[in-house]
Amino acid sequence: MTGEGFFQRRQAAAVLKHGVIRRYAPVFTTMTGSTSVDHRVVYLDGYAGRGGYDDGSPGSPLLAIESAREVARWDRDVECIFIEADQANYTELQRRLRDAAPSELRWHVRLGDVTNHLDETLRLAQNTPLLAFLDPYGSALGYDALVDKLLCRPTRAPTEVLLNLNIQVVQRWGGLLASRRLNAGQTEILNRLDRFFGGDWWRNVFLSTRADDSPGSAARAAVAVVDEFRSRVHARTSVLSR
Repeated sequence: MTGEGFFQRRQAAAVLKHGVIRRYAPVFTTMTGSTSVDHRVVYLDGYAGRGGYDDGSPGSPLLAIESAREVARWDRDVECIFIEADQANYTELQRRLRDAAPSELRWHVRLGDVTNHLDETLRLAQNTPLLAFLDPYGSALGYDALVDKLLCRPTRAPTEVLLNLNIQVVQRWGGLLASRRLNAGQTEILNRLDRFFGGDWWRNVFLSTRADDSPGSAARAAVAVVDEFRSRVHARTSVLSR
């Protein structure tokens, strides 16, 4: 789906993801903000979009604003950082936030890739609890940045990442591995997945799972890759957090 079509109406997956944000963000900020300095919590939306849909439904940034307003009743101070790579979406996002955000709420909008603004976000968070929502159209933040910089940042403050990893994208792009000749764009897609997964290990997992080429094997291969990715992130964060 194109960027324009995406914001015309919410798809079922978006409804589910936004339900998670709507319910979990207040829980995280209320609990972790109870012991943080000045009850402060930082919220990062790394792929913010334009803030909402053409039918008036709120997107993840406006849901974050609603959550920040809600937990303010319990003396929680949420500072929001929204990052968007598309210029038109960035401009529209700023407009919607100016209209929706209460005057006392601190929020920042940055234009560009989340990778380029991650260090700034971490400086703002410092020893503050951080909740990050990463919902990209394709592959997201690179593995080393996700694990080493974000999940294992050098602080005892709680850090959690809500990452949407689209299995259908892995299935579709993994199908390129069967091609004998790839163009430059397809090669770059596979290289991007290498950076996201932290190496090319996923290629062997995908191909070996799909070896029999039976019905549904591509979907099973994508699930196998995601399961292995989750295990690797867990193992890496367990070691680096000790």
